[in-house]
This record gives sequence, structure tokens and C-alpha cells, in this order.
Amino acid sequence: MTAEIPIDHPARVAIATDTEAPQSQVGVLYKQPPAPRGTIADFRRGLVEGLYSGMLNARLDELRQQAEPPFLFGLSGQGQFARGVDAYQLIALVAEGGIERGLETLLTEAERVVRHGFAETELERRKTAVRRSYERRLAERENQESGGLAGRYVQVFLQGSAYPDIETQMELVDAFLPGVTLDETNGVAQAWLAERGRVILVSAPEKEGLETPTGEALVGVFAAVGGREIAAYEDAAADAPLLPAVPEGSPVVSEETLDEVGVTLWTLENGVRVVLKPTDFKDDEILFSATSPGGTSLVPDDLYPKVSLAGAVVSQAGVGEFDQTALRKKLTRKAVNVSPSLGSLSEGLGGFVSPRDIETAFQLVYLYFTAPRRDETAFEAFKAQQSGVLANLGASPDVVFSDTVSATMAQGHPRVPSLSQFLENLEQADLDAACRLYRERFADASDFTFYFTGTFDLLEIRPLVEQYLGALPDLGRVETWRDTGIDPPAGVIEKFVYKGLEPQSRTKIIFSGEAEYSRQEANAISAMADILDIRLREVLREDLGGTYGVGVGGSLSYRPDEEYRVTISFGSAPERADELSTAVFEEIERLRAEGPDAETVDKVRETQRRTKETNLRENRYWLGQLAAFERAGRDLNEIPSYDAIEGWTAEQVRQAAIRYLRTDQYARFVLLPEQKVP
Repeated sequence: MTAEIPIDHPARVAIATDTEAPQSQVGVLYKQPPAPRGTIADFRRGLVEGLYSGMLNARLDELRQQAEPPFLFGLSGQGQFARGVDAYQLIALVAEGGIERGLETLLTEAERVVRHGFAETELERRKTAVRRSYERRLAERENQESGGLAGRYVQVFLQGSAYPDIETQMELVDAFLPGVTLDETNGVAQAWLAERGRVILVSAPEKEGLETPTGEALVGVFAAVGGREIAAYEDAAADAPLLPAVPEGSPVVSEETLDEVGVTLWTLENGVRVVLKPTDFKDDEILFSATSPGGTSLVPDDLYPKVSLAGAVVSQAGVGEFDQTALRKKLTRKAVNVSPSLGSLSEGLGGFVSPRDIETAFQLVYLYFTAPRRDETAFEAFKAQQSGVLANLGASPDVVFSDTVSATMAQGHPRVPSLSQFLENLEQADLDAACRLYRERFADASDFTFYFTGTFDLLEIRPLVEQYLGALPDLGRVETWRDTGIDPPAGVIEKFVYKGLEPQSRTKIIFSGEAEYSRQEANAISAMADILDIRLREVLREDLGGTYGVGVGGSLSYRPDEEYRVTISFGSAPERADELSTAVFEEIERLRAEGPDAETVDKVRETQRRTKETNLRENRYWLGQLAAFERAGRDLNEIPSYDAIEGWTAEQVRQAAIRYLRTDQYARFVLLPEQKVP
């Protein structure tokens, strides 16, 4: 049975408000008859339409970078709206009170294209980006994920889409893409922006003092934009090189090869360490990260609110001579991303790159160390985006619940801020102080370790490592992180959060405290959590029918303190929260007394084996494990080992349950609907 959705109707307006809505959103939906999708001509039309949306989205993203952005996020896109109906949509997520301005901006940018079209430089950039994406898919044709393939099959069945292989798609792109003209892409806007079948959609929080525009006011925005003078878009793109001068590097001074795991370790003359694991898991992927001890832990508590967002502030500012928009344009032909970060215990970088663009990645890394940008506009835009997104999240029951959990488990520590405290920190954020901290943390690369996994050749990457990483600053500092004193509470704590109107509940039970770290204990607590996850799912969901799902996680940490943490969470009807919590503690007591049964042990061990087997063929897994093993002082040759899976026993799990699932040391949190006053 197919529902009939009307397409040919006068313009309509739909406005919805909700006390729990997290943000305001405005959009325009232009309903269309379903477009055919099965021929070569349809493929070409799809390229043209994709170019239009891609260029318009780039313009919308530029507007988001303004100091007072008209929206937090803007999107242009076309596709299937429902069975038998397509739609073109313009959507914006806006700050409170920004619905009309957001709508006006969306319509103005669409109308700008109708009147003046796109620039030739915009079209060429977008063509380059589209072709590059197909090239990357072609390179990875032998490594496609099953989920992606299945999704395409569903499209074929439900939408009648053609399913040419990637080789054929690449041939079609090369045949058609160069010939697409500005007249074609400019004409898309004129064809899609029709009044018939148009629906203005608004959703917003319902709260005192916040007025939602009327339908009449929203319709009036269309008339206002239509009668206004709109200038043509000016496409400014920097011609300067990304890196003005190639730095003089330094050589590798020591080398070690771990043949058993195919890992090579280099130390450069400036102290930088590099750990490399070439793989053949993907044909067009190199992942990398870098880390150094310290982070924001070295910042005094009274300065922390001003600089806590330093990493995000710098990454939003672009790098070198390029702001974020100029950098995006400069990197159009590249498949590369580099992001700096400042964590609580370390600072670092992370990213990915296509093998053919690897030198660009090294240049960006060098620039983030030596030429971070101070950008007032980007800073104000970042603050506006963050405050706009977060301003009404306090109305969300889940956010209030999570805030309560975090504040309780950190005992109100100022470095674990609630939503309201985070917004206060945002107001206190100091651009100059944040930039000073960033420069100070990245002023010395001699204690940085870089990790690379993916498709690269050691002989080819070595000159780049020596030239760019070997040129990073070397102050010879010896430092580490400090413990800022975030510790879990002692004893038994129970807290009930009453928020929201829906008849639903969430329960979270957290066992935490001091522990003595060892690899054997870490393996045991992880296995215990996996076993308890299976048992609670069987009891709470299958036997009692009280929840759709249960999540159990367990870990043992060694920095900044040696601590354990086991978290059990589930949703339920409010009236069953206590009953299910009782069942959880009964199952815990059974595990402490009897240990796990052999069948559950076998299930967990087999799942761990399959997960390990899959992980060992993933670049991201190796990247994370190389860093984690070095951080813990472990032998990298042990990464492929299955000892952690085969080594634990049922008795060790039982003993872990006795040590860590203590009924005198836990916190239980329950989210319930607001209690109505009679």
C-alpha cells in the first residue's frame, strides 16, 4: 500500500513547537514528481543537480563563519522525500529568535543563484571535488563495506535506481562532467524553486519569552526577498601557496624495526618520534595522529574556563595565511584533513589523507605547529554556533540527566562542567589566552610521537617525515600531565531526575572507585562487563520484557589515577524502573556468588575473537593500539596477540565481580517524567 502525498497545491506553512525541542529549525520543502533514475541521461542529470547543491552548500557554509552567523547550519539538497515523491529542501538550524533571519538568508542565497548564477571558478572547484570523490571510491572498490552495498540494493529495489559498478560510474563522470555548463547548473534553481507544492516548515522550542513567527510573517519573507536588490556573489580564492617556504628539516638519527608486526620506529634529530605501520587494508587511506603529554591539566584551575576551548578555537580559524573558507577552497583538489586538539592530559593532532596528497598533510601539520591563526571573526562565529546549539538543550530530559550524572561522578569539579557551566565558560573564553596556551603547548615538538597507518611506502614517506616533522621546533622540555583531582564519590548515592512529559524512564548504575591496575585485571573487568551485558539482556529484555536494550561497559584506567568504572544503563517504563534495578542487583549477586556459566563464557570469548579478527584489518584500530600500547609502556609486538581473550577465566570474572560490583560503592541515577501537581 502506498500513501498518496499531494504535490500540486498552493504554498503551505507548518509550524510546530515543543517544550523539549532542543533547537529552532526552519526550512522550505519544494515537492516534486519522482524523477527517473535508471538511464545514462538520468545519471548526467544527477551530476548537474549535485553540482548545484554542492556549490550552494559551499556558499551557505561561508555564511556560517560570520561573527554573527544567520544560522548555525544550512543545507541545500534534493532527493526522495517519500515513496512516489521527490523534494528539494533548503534547511537551516538557527539560534533562538533567528527563524525569520535564517529563512531570509536561505531564500536570498537561492535567489542570488537565480539572478546571477554561479561563478566559473565555483563550478570548476566543485567539478574537481566530485571527480576526486569518484576517484577515491574507485581506488577502494575492492574494500567496500557490506552496509554500503546493501544500501544501494535497497535503493534499486525501492526507487528503481540503476546500479552501475564504480568503473562504469567513473567512465560516465569522465564523459559528462567536463561538459556541464554554468547555464545548466544555474537553471536548476529556476526549475526547483516553484511556489506550487511549497511547504514552509518550522520547529522551535516552546518556552516563555520566545515567540515563534506566524505563518503570515514567514510568507512575507518570500515577498521581501523577491523585491530586494541582491548583488552577485564574489568568489575570492587565494592563489598563494599553502606553505610559503619549504622548511629545512632534520634527519632520522635512530631506527628500530619490529618485523613481527611490521612496525618501524624512527627518532628524528629534533626529538620527534615516529611510529609507522604500512598496511594493505585500504588502497586510498592513510590515518595519522600525534600526541604529547600535558594538555589543559597544566593550566591553573582559575584560568581553565578562559582556555578550555583552545583546541577548537584554533582549528576553526584555519592555518597560516588561510582562514577556514580560504583553506577549504585551497584544498579542493585534496583528500586531506588535519585537526589539532588540546585534551585534558595531552595535546596532539589527528587526521586522514589520500596517499597522493600526503605532502599536503605534512605541510598542514607543520603549519599547525608553527603558524596557528588568531582569528577574531572565527572565534565569535564559534561562540555563536556553540551557544546557539546549546542554548535550549537544558529543556532536554536526556541532557539534564547526563548533567546530573557527570556532576555527581566528578563531585562538581569545575573541569567537568554542566551545560550551564559550559555556557558560562563560553562567555568567559578569551581568544588571546586560548591562542597563548595553544602556542605554548605546540612550541616544543621534541616530546611528540607521531603515528601513521595505511597505504604508504617507508622509503617514500621518509623524506617527507625528515623535511616537515624534522623541522618542528625543539625546546627539549621534559614534562608530563598532572592530576587535577577529578575523583568519583564514595559510598552509595541515589538520585532521581524528574524531567520531561513522556512516560519513559532511564536508569544508570555506576560502580567506580580506586583499583590497582594490571593487564590481567583490565582483561577480567572487560570480560565481566561483556558477560553481564549478555545476562542482563536475557533477564531484563527477554525474561521480564521490561526494556528494549541494556548496555554494560567496564574499564580499568591507570591515568591520571588507577580507578575502575562499570556502567549499566537501560530504559524502561517509569513504573518498572525500580523492579528492573532490583533484577540487575540480583543478577550481580548471582555473578558474584556463582560466576558465569560456560555457555555465556563461550559466547563472550567467541565475540571477542571475531571482533579482534576484524579489528586487525582496520587502520584505525592499529592507529589507536599503537598509541595506547606506547602510552602504557607495553610491547608493540603484543598488539595482534589473542592472550587477552584466551587468558581470562570464569573464576577471574567472578573475583572481578566481587571486587568491582560492590553494593557499598555505587551510584544509581533514574530519569522519570515530571511529577504533575494536582
